[in-house]
Amino acid sequence: MPKLTQDMKQVLKRQPVVLVATSDDRRLPNVSPRGIIKVVDDDKLVFASLFSVKTEANLSANPNMAVAAVDLQSYKGYQFKGRAELIHDGPLFDEVVGLLERGQKGQRPMELWFEKVARELVAALAQVGRPGVRPRNAIVLHVEEIWNLAPGREDEVWR
Repeated sequence: MPKLTQDMKQVLKRQPVVLVATSDDRRLPNVSPRGIIKVVDDDKLVFASLFSVKTEANLSANPNMAVAAVDLQSYKGYQFKGRAELIHDGPLFDEVVGLLERGQKGQRPMELWFEKVARELVAALAQVGRPGVRPRNAIVLHVEEIWNLAPGREDEVWR
């Protein structure tokens, strides 16, 4: 298993939105933007699954998933590939719920960048009349492969 480097974690941290790719049982692709992401450790990423009906259905049929994060200032980026797991209880799920709940409580100093993203998402949802969002699941990506997306470095792969 490859390990996320500090640089990879920083690229993820700076991106307000990453793209998540899945495919269904007929191998039809689906790409979905995600704004709630947390690096769990050196080989796992987690997302809150708020409005992910298609993504969840795809992962039930085919657990393979890819996540692309690109810094548009530097064009540095990475694609993380692996197997996804849907979780709906336990300590990690509770942490995701807690971070979202803290994000709903308005302006205050944020200790975790995840909370800042959660607060921004909650504010956007409140504007369309959907306050108090709780995720159905969390999606954990167990990273098995990382591709460098920087120009001229696209043949660099960590497995």
